[in-house]
Amino acid sequence: MLSKFVKNQINQYVLSQRLKKFNEKNFPPIVDNILHQVKLTSSEKGEILNRWGELYPRIYDKSSLFKWFRFFKYQCGYFDSRFVPGDIYNSAFELSLNPNTYSKFMEHKGMLCHFVDKQHKCTTIINRINGCYYDGDSLLNKEAVIKKIHGIEGQMIVLKESVDTGGGHGVRVVNKEQLNMGTFDSFFYSNDMIVEEYLKEGNDLKKYNPDTVNTIRMLTINLNGECSIASAFLRIGMKGMAVDNVSSGGIWVGIKSDGSLYDYAMDKLLNKHLLSPSGIVFKGEHLRCYEVIKEYALNHHLNFPLANLVAWDFAINEDNCVVVIEVNLGWGDIYCHQVYNGPLFGMKVAGIYPNYKGLIINYVKNHPVKLIQRI
Repeated sequence: MLSKFVKNQINQYVLSQRLKKFNEKNFPPIVDNILHQVKLTSSEKGEILNRWGELYPRIYDKSSLFKWFRFFKYQCGYFDSRFVPGDIYNSAFELSLNPNTYSKFMEHKGMLCHFVDKQHKCTTIINRINGCYYDGDSLLNKEAVIKKIHGIEGQMIVLKESVDTGGGHGVRVVNKEQLNMGTFDSFFYSNDMIVEEYLKEGNDLKKYNPDTVNTIRMLTINLNGECSIASAFLRIGMKGMAVDNVSSGGIWVGIKSDGSLYDYAMDKLLNKHLLSPSGIVFKGEHLRCYEVIKEYALNHHLNFPLANLVAWDFAINEDNCVVVIEVNLGWGDIYCHQVYNGPLFGMKVAGIYPNYKGLIINYVKNHPVKLIQRI
């Protein structure tokens, strides 16, 4: 067995590599083109380090920490040390509040049926787990899978990879008639994936672009049994797109606490859009479905008892019923939240007094991330 000191050093190294990889992948694409315009004062840097510095691995270059705050200062027009840096969220908040041991299972799209009742999820036709095909608890062969899929009412179906996906990658919308014994292996392109009926979306969200299922990303947090809404935004696909994810070309617009939309949406290059793809002006828009979605999220977060942070993707079907498209216990596009609604957890991060670091930071400090344990 390795000594505690050696384990800690390895853990620090692994965590620093995770931070580096995350920042390379997840900074908004145009950040390097704009940040030369933004500087932080020495006082602002001191405030940032005081609030966040100890959550970074000792061996990690903290310049990326300042980079996140330069981005927020540029995009939002003001400085606030309560903004949550993306890499801190990914390496400290996410792994401490949603331990990896549990979240990998709970995030598996094929497991969603165990946490969300049938009425509030898309209808799963086939669930492929570890290369096997299931209809509920029944194991099917290829002929039975084809028969099952061809037996549904609608023509269009949705194929989704179940693990290690994001940004709409691994999602396909296809006609069921394309499936036969000759196309079977290319149809089921992953060992872990699901086949769902295509959701017929209600007009509340469909009106912004009828070509895609548009969704509300809502982030909820549970600390000590108290659930609250951290933030929400609406994602809208562009015309002809199969998905609404921002990284795949969609746009997003922040949702205020009363369900009204901000005056403009943004794309991944941070261009502003005053109109939806269908031509609706965002200014003055209000989501009638927001309150019922918010109520569902608050009432059902505890269905995921081992997850303190849940990033929900919600839709509304044509019967105006809340539908959970999926849940994300990892990276929840948090800069998308904060450029509209400000610092993600507000007073839960800052605390009541400037030098009080708040409930969440204290929780993370008291539940340190241990990526290396059993060596």
